[in-house]
Amino acid sequence: MSNFAELLISFETYCTVLAEEEFEKSIERLADRESSLIRGRTLFKKYLERCTGLARSDHIRAKYGPNLDVLAKHRSKGTQPSEEELSEAKFDIAIIELYRHIFGPNVVGSSPGQGYPDWQTVFVDTFQTKERFLQAIEPVTKAHGSLIRTKRGLDSYLNVLIKITDSYEHARTRIFDMGYLIGRYKISTELWEEQENEYVFRKRAELNRALADPNRKTGFVYIDRQGHLAHSYSFASTVQNSSGETITSQSADMSPLLLVPHTYSDSFSNPSQVALIDFGKHQHCRLKIMFQSKTTCQEPGSS
Repeated sequence: MSNFAELLISFETYCTVLAEEEFEKSIERLADRESSLIRGRTLFKKYLERCTGLARSDHIRAKYGPNLDVLAKHRSKGTQPSEEELSEAKFDIAIIELYRHIFGPNVVGSSPGQGYPDWQTVFVDTFQTKERFLQAIEPVTKAHGSLIRTKRGLDSYLNVLIKITDSYEHARTRIFDMGYLIGRYKISTELWEEQENEYVFRKRAELNRALADPNRKTGFVYIDRQGHLAHSYSFASTVQNSSGETITSQSADMSPLLLVPHTYSDSFSNPSQVALIDFGKHQHCRLKIMFQSKTTCQEPGSS
């Protein structure tokens, strides 16, 4: 499978995860919550299968986009596509056009997608701002809503469909923020330990590399669901954030502290220290967090 298809599928997978979160919150008080959950999970799986098939299709890199009639007749069970089948085809086209906007034949470069390590980087690089991203996905949201209006069935089933549509809309508005820190910046951390009244460097790690990894675990400092850098308050600590504000936390206080908004800066020409965290009861430690724009930084050893 080509690199761009992998990136599109990973994006849609993460979007589905967020949508399922939104969906579960929206049905918390429903009397038929359990049956709604079962129906919802089936529909989320079908949606992801649809996106996976489209991402792998020849439509993305073809010279021209797919024809609506051809797509509708492909889905049609009769000679003339039904209203619902036409809506299904329009929904497919909206998704395909979004994918073509990112990796289509008109995209600059001979092999789009080959140089991107993750979907977060490619989406931030393509759209630059959240407003442009939301404008690009608006046709998908509208086509999804139009498709639901053609569906027939029991009220409980239709209610689940509507809530799923709303959940995807909310997820798509959140996902750019989720990917912003990962896509635009390299975020590194340095751990320093106090010895004889001086802090000694111990180790360095890249904070946001693991966010695209499905097996990642939340750590002492993490990127939350809103796309913000947050401190977990796992230990008693003193935090100085990007605005110079100092806050002392206790180990029992588990409310996350926002360190750096996703809109912190468009770029850094040099590594920029944005937060200091002092913690440790017996062995005093200091965690330094630094940002570097991916558009200006180079890998070690590169020229």
